[in-house]
Amino acid sequence: NALADAVKDATEEQIASQRDKAVVDGRRMWEDIISKWRRADILIDEELVCAMGRLLLIGMRPRDWDDVLSLVEQTMDIPRQIPRLGTSTRSSSHIPRVRASNSPDSLKDSPSDDGYEPVALRAGGEFNTLKTSTNFTGNSKKSSMVYVRPGNNTLSLILEACLKTLAKQPAAEYWALLTDLTTHAVKPDLDNLTMNLRLLRQSRSSADALKLLRDEFGDIGAALPHKVFRIAMAACVRDKKNPNVMQYANELLDLMQNKLEDPDTKTLVQYLELALSSDSGAVILRALKRVQPSVASLRSLVTYGSVAQHQSTHSTYVPASQTSVSRNTRDDVHLLFRTMIGAYDRLLNKGEVMREEYGHYHQLRSKLAAFVTRMDERTAKREEKGDTPRWDKERRTERRKESRQLRHFWRNDVRRKKKEEGTWIEKRPEGRKTDKRDFNREEHSVKRETKETLGQVRMSTRQTNERIADLEPVT
Repeated sequence: NALADAVKDATEEQIASQRDKAVVDGRRMWEDIISKWRRADILIDEELVCAMGRLLLIGMRPRDWDDVLSLVEQTMDIPRQIPRLGTSTRSSSHIPRVRASNSPDSLKDSPSDDGYEPVALRAGGEFNTLKTSTNFTGNSKKSSMVYVRPGNNTLSLILEACLKTLAKQPAAEYWALLTDLTTHAVKPDLDNLTMNLRLLRQSRSSADALKLLRDEFGDIGAALPHKVFRIAMAACVRDKKNPNVMQYANELLDLMQNKLEDPDTKTLVQYLELALSSDSGAVILRALKRVQPSVASLRSLVTYGSVAQHQSTHSTYVPASQTSVSRNTRDDVHLLFRTMIGAYDRLLNKGEVMREEYGHYHQLRSKLAAFVTRMDERTAKREEKGDTPRWDKERRTERRKESRQLRHFWRNDVRRKKKEEGTWIEKRPEGRKTDKRDFNREEHSVKRETKETLGQVRMSTRQTNERIADLEPVT
């Protein structure tokens, strides 16, 4: 809640200044918390430690991000797997230099050997580890305090700090230490695995990303989100100079097709962009053949909606205008088809396909172009008419509200005219509080009165016949 009171139209420097102030206030508060914890006056838990760590991560200085690891060491007795920022050991290590490119110049101090470091905080001891003290007998002992037990939240916090400080190898060491059954036995969840994927994407480790997705994500049991495959494919895109990267991308595509009912269009776009970056006609052609089977399902997705939605709400397909296909999904499919058309144009224009297959690929390209043209025409017609898209909930709610107001105005106008003509019948059914259809109840009232009258006539006739039968003599 550090930025809850920030003004929406504040400048970047103002937001950065507020973040820095929140971090400084948090450091001062943490110094008081730790002093009470060391005296065994209070107990701290993982939630409190991770809250302080998240506060440090929103800071604009690399020292704030590095202090997250010191915070974990201080409260959980987990040793740092990377030297402190600003030390000579850190400078001589092979870890890349941390740069705070998004920090304003007003928050940057003089650059040190390994990045910007605030001089005012360099001598601070908020996150120093507890030193052993010696009693009068000469035995070393520690204060009577209980260390916090790490969990999934701590693992995500450490991985995010390593992501900001470009520390891939220390992140792997932290992962092995926390997930080891003989030490902390933390079972990674979906958030932990996703953060680990982001680290592998940053370090261009496409093979490790594929291995993690294939081996670790299968034990979760829940449906995998689309972002998992996007992050893994982005790792392959960043590792495009690897000669085996297309093999990893193909295996990743197989995993996605087996795990997801509807293919993720953004992942397919990244896959095609990776193939186009190879500048090889054979690679591009194989990539198009891999993506082409998904075209039919994506066209059905745009036209009829998602399969999962229909299985839960409809027994048969209905038009996509009556389903909740988002506008972003349509835009992603449009971008994918445009990318495929560009890939086909490159192959056909440079003559990188066999002459016998030229007509086949030209036909596939023409079908995609025709479908994209129809999508553009529908979008243009909606914008020209001002129709409200089905996926725009706010505008749809406003249109419904306007329709209710118009119906209410029309109903009152009909009531007023019938009252002036003397044909209005003010009669309401029992148990009804409001009259929403009083303007056409006159006909129903007449029919109801006629039925009641006929019923009374039938009843009186039946009673009369019974009396006549009683008066007749018995022969």
